[in-house]
Amino acid sequence: MQPLSFGVATADHQVEAYVEGWDDIRDQWERERGLDRRGRATDFWRYFSDDITKARELGCRHFRLSLSWSRLEPTPGVYCPEVVAKYREILEHIREQGMEPIVTLLHFTWPRHVEQRGGLTASGFPLLFAAFATKIAQEYARLVRLWVTFNEPTQLVYGFIKPAFEAEYAAPPGLPPGTSGDEQALQVSSLIRNLFCAHKAAREAIRKVRPSAEVGANPLVLGMPGWIRWLGECRVQRLQGPERVRTHLARIGTRRLSAGGRLDIVLGAYTRSHDREREVAFSEPYHIATRRILVRRGDEQSEPSKRKGAPIAVLRGSTSEAYLERSMPMVRGVRFADAFSALEALRKGKVDGWLSDDVLLAPYVRDGPFELSRELLGPEPYCVAVAKRHSDLLMPITRVLHARKEALGHPCEESHPTYVGTRPRSENPVTDSLRKLRKRGYLRVGLSGARSELYERTESRHWTGCEPDLARALAKELIGANATVRFKQRSIRQRARSLRPWWIRALDALENYYVLFGLIAADWWSMGMAGELPESLCPIECRGEQDYAGLDYYWGIACPWPTRVGRLLDAARGHFSRAPVWPGGLAHVLKRLASRFPDKPIYVMENGCVDRADGVARESYLRSHIDQVRRARAKGIKVTIYTCWSITTNREWGFPAGPDTDFGLFRISLDDPRLTRNPTASSGAYETIIRSIT
Repeated sequence: MQPLSFGVATADHQVEAYVEGWDDIRDQWERERGLDRRGRATDFWRYFSDDITKARELGCRHFRLSLSWSRLEPTPGVYCPEVVAKYREILEHIREQGMEPIVTLLHFTWPRHVEQRGGLTASGFPLLFAAFATKIAQEYARLVRLWVTFNEPTQLVYGFIKPAFEAEYAAPPGLPPGTSGDEQALQVSSLIRNLFCAHKAAREAIRKVRPSAEVGANPLVLGMPGWIRWLGECRVQRLQGPERVRTHLARIGTRRLSAGGRLDIVLGAYTRSHDREREVAFSEPYHIATRRILVRRGDEQSEPSKRKGAPIAVLRGSTSEAYLERSMPMVRGVRFADAFSALEALRKGKVDGWLSDDVLLAPYVRDGPFELSRELLGPEPYCVAVAKRHSDLLMPITRVLHARKEALGHPCEESHPTYVGTRPRSENPVTDSLRKLRKRGYLRVGLSGARSELYERTESRHWTGCEPDLARALAKELIGANATVRFKQRSIRQRARSLRPWWIRALDALENYYVLFGLIAADWWSMGMAGELPESLCPIECRGEQDYAGLDYYWGIACPWPTRVGRLLDAARGHFSRAPVWPGGLAHVLKRLASRFPDKPIYVMENGCVDRADGVARESYLRSHIDQVRRARAKGIKVTIYTCWSITTNREWGFPAGPDTDFGLFRISLDDPRLTRNPTASSGAYETIIRSIT
């Protein structure tokens, strides 16, 4: 058996700075949905030598990177010489540093011109991808022996199908709102078949130029008890024939256990945030507030955020609380349960300021001895929130928001994409949620429990202002001309609970199990390569078309308790600090791959962790998982490459930058113009592990 070789990895969209004209489908996705954009990212093109040198100093023998198809071929059939030369320079530098490059052709993103021709589900996609692979092989095959065609092909399905209780597609390109389960199923079936055909064509193109090349893919595999994996795979293996596959997938896209909370919508100064999206579904913004600090009028410390140790009030559960923890390390946060307590503390001088939205702070400026600091600390997009299982309401809500843009104040750019290509367009259906609202005849709306500039209640107990007017327009659109609105004031902590009480969360757990046992959670890529998928998904000629068995492994559950299953799916939504850590799951996965492909080497293409997940620090995570690899090798399993994700802090697919999304061995403050690479405890631990084994 070959000795174990270690490496690090990264991806083009996450580390290469955005350049207008070279934007890819992910740039479009992040822009249209108001996600965190990559910006300069880590400016890998400028600092690649630093990252490669750091990998070599750790003792790595492999450096994995992906090539940006959008930069290489910005217009159909025309390749950019500057980009071709730059990637050659990077690959040559990897070799000069004594490491072997591993090159990925498609890492979760592709050119917009490919999407405009139908994207990954179009009948001509395998030929487009083969042409791209041929050009890349001609340019770089002498420098590259190890290739990945599609990064985590099993995850690409989430751009074409979503469980009915999810508000949005988890990845691009997404399908139009209201797309039926049958249409989603047809798209996923086309996608899976195309990926296998495109992979085979690319492998042939690469090996034609360099016969010794090793070509494969790296499906993301979850760690689960053996009996759960067996049940899921048996369920997939029974999907013989395209009609049974379509029926199975369609159920995932339409299955919905009926339930409702005490409110139908919440729109009272409710800011969309990554954490809140775990609980509820949001519309696009209808008003953009600004984060400000309320201070005492005439206070000399009018900018308390710049004074070290200044006590700043925030409300518990607010987005300002999260912002203060993440972006204002100089100050000391003082948390209060309600606005009255925060205001009294400010009035008595116990705190130097109160951090919140200018919309919520404005009434206290008007009526009290206070003023707003000069600092503008970022936007707060107010959105309409609904229960995730009622996310079908977002389509008519969006129509109302578009029609009322001028009246609503400061709307941001549209967050719903213009769909391109040949995908199906659906009419706006009358869904179960709409039928229930229309039968009831009134809309239950939650407003902020605090004072707000966007609404007020008159002496006659009549609600007036921007948000009540919006609520009435929504009621008319959702229910009808004679609909009424019943307003309820809710505190920050009560809002999500009013949309999604505990008994709905119990139903969500049942739906989580349904998804977990389905095709989209199975390692269908390895099943296809092993000849265990129906021919309608993986043609016979595509079976076995790999030179190694690749995998990515991050999270797993030793026991299917509802809370652990929920955390596993939370990780899929980007809440990595909650992800369940189970090193033993990697051992199960390696054993399963070895039994499926006894004549192939196994390459762990990605394994890694954020700063702390499930209470486990990254350095402990790496030690325990690499220990499982060593044990597997001791049992004769041919694991010969282990690659840690990732060498540096990356822009993690539209998620806010911070410890909860930072997988880097070297930490970079992405908002720092210097983009300094700083070692972490985990980089030292990884170096120690490599030196002790090699």
